[in-house]
Amino acid sequence: MSHLVMRMTGVVTILAAVSLAFWLVFGAPRDWDGGMRFLRLALGLGCLGVIRGGAKLVFPDSGDDADPGEAPDRPQGDGRDTRV
Repeated sequence: MSHLVMRMTGVVTILAAVSLAFWLVFGAPRDWDGGMRFLRLALGLGCLGVIRGGAKLVFPDSGDDADPGEAPDRPQGDGRDTRV
């Protein structure tokens, strides 16, 4: 899949999830009682997951990045020739 198609799919996915989340927060019926409250919670959490998935489509992990836990290479020697 080309990068343009992936990014467009990610943007559309994010917009759809954000619009559903806004509807759940601001426009959903307030008389959801009993088990419907849990459905509303599940939909809200699902929106967060879909937004994360859309962000992964927009900004794919290339795998070329170094591990963030790795320290950068340090110069060999006693360090007298390095500037601070």
